[in-house]
Amino acid sequence: MGNGHVHRYIGGKVPQKYFSEDLWPSAQESLQKLSIDESRGYELFKMFCKIDTDYSASLDVDECMAYFGGKRTRFTERIFDTLEVEEEKEGLDFVQFAFTMWNFCTLNTAGIARYVYEIFDIDHAGYIERGEIGAIYRMLYDAEEHDTKMVTNFPLDSEGGVTKDKFIKYLKSKKALIAPAIEYQSRMRKHLGGLIMWEQLTGYRKRNFAVYDQKSRTLDEAFIAIINSPDPNKKEKPITATEKVIIEQNRLKEAADAAHEQLLQFERIRANEKRKAQSGQEDRAMSLAWMSVEAKKHSFRDLEFTTSNIMERKEARDEIYVVLDRAIEITNQYWIEKYRKQDFQAFGTEEDRDARVQDYMNTEDGGKDFERVKLICILEATAERLRTLHAGNLKGNDDIQQVSSQIAYLEKGNLNIEGALKAQRKYAKKIDMVGIDEKARDAFIEHVIDKYSKEMEKDRAGAIEEKERDFKRKEFAIATEFGSRNTKWETVLDTVYDRMVTINVETLRRLDKTACVCEICDKTIEQNDVDCFECKAPRSVKNKHLYKPLGAL
Repeated sequence: MGNGHVHRYIGGKVPQKYFSEDLWPSAQESLQKLSIDESRGYELFKMFCKIDTDYSASLDVDECMAYFGGKRTRFTERIFDTLEVEEEKEGLDFVQFAFTMWNFCTLNTAGIARYVYEIFDIDHAGYIERGEIGAIYRMLYDAEEHDTKMVTNFPLDSEGGVTKDKFIKYLKSKKALIAPAIEYQSRMRKHLGGLIMWEQLTGYRKRNFAVYDQKSRTLDEAFIAIINSPDPNKKEKPITATEKVIIEQNRLKEAADAAHEQLLQFERIRANEKRKAQSGQEDRAMSLAWMSVEAKKHSFRDLEFTTSNIMERKEARDEIYVVLDRAIEITNQYWIEKYRKQDFQAFGTEEDRDARVQDYMNTEDGGKDFERVKLICILEATAERLRTLHAGNLKGNDDIQQVSSQIAYLEKGNLNIEGALKAQRKYAKKIDMVGIDEKARDAFIEHVIDKYSKEMEKDRAGAIEEKERDFKRKEFAIATEFGSRNTKWETVLDTVYDRMVTINVETLRRLDKTACVCEICDKTIEQNDVDCFECKAPRSVKNKHLYKPLGAL
């Protein structure tokens, strides 16, 4: 239970052997050019393995977000999706991951401002407008509306736009707009090698590759140029005249190819943005939350808990329950929002609602239902008039009682309206009919909405109950493997005798065999007993299943 094993990677090799034999030989030249030597490369690979929870040797956006944490936005997703090509890909392999992290984490404030700008400068014109400044804010802050004051104060030109250079210059000193991007870069640096390492690499990039960053139209093009550039750590041999001619020929060919590729890339970007806009996953936050639960469970299993770090096991289990509660909360929020949208879809806009009501009214039952509601409105107006007319008059009270009884009868949904029609003919006057059609229609719309809402609530009740049962099943599975929420008993390895023992973290009482714990008072019970000796509570079916008797399968 959570006491680990030697983790093996692709081909059954341990990570260090897989890295040194399979990855480093082919990646060495490119990574060393970025000042990532074998030692630093292996540290990055260990982080890569930790993020790769499905052992696929590639990382998708969900795995990266689960590891780095923080708020998931369209911007943070793009960081791990920058190497996407026109064909669907399984995710980032280790080298692509290292490239992506290096290219983003070595940016200074001006570089982050440029990174954000180029997301919206799709045609590389070097000019964006006010609306795109607002869109940048909404993307970075994951907001429905932008901060009007922040956008208004932006130094736009007379045409309401800003060039790339002025955008970057302004944000170097006033960072509020790109603060979320700066903060997320800091989070990534902390989780992947530490701030000091990335500050060193940022300086290395500035010293050796600034010319590529300055002359390239985009950071993506700059990075490609950096990868294809000479290694600054190696001394270059003098270039011969023949080599210069070949280099120039290759440069001209690459320029022609790049121009053609640019046209194709522009179309791909447009199509990709359209696809992403149409395929937003409403349940993404919920999926990520449950993925976090699985990640916590997986991390627990990879750790070895002994008698010397018993409290760490308790803390690790508590973390599982924290993310479980968060996942349940996010799931409930998701379904509340989904039900709200379903309610809207059921009635739509005011025009859709009126059309639905009219369709129901045109049916036989709907027509009778409308007549019933209309009759209620007439009798209510009649009753109100009679109360005013016969205040204090006993005979008048009898009349009011007759009308009210018919209203109550109709409000129960009865479609037999003969008695109510007689009351209308006897007591109603023309004044009671004034505006009655409009009042009846409004009342009928409210009645239909209430009717459909109750039907939907009834349909949802079973789904809600099943969801609650599923939450209990998930928590029970966690309790079965790792222990219940409030238990004080921890099963750990006694390294002296090389066997598992169960210890109470408060009393330090030790049991050398698997203990059965009472779910009421957390005291131990003999596994074959049916009651708790301490609190006399009978063992539940759940408890008996959780702590099976010795020898049971």
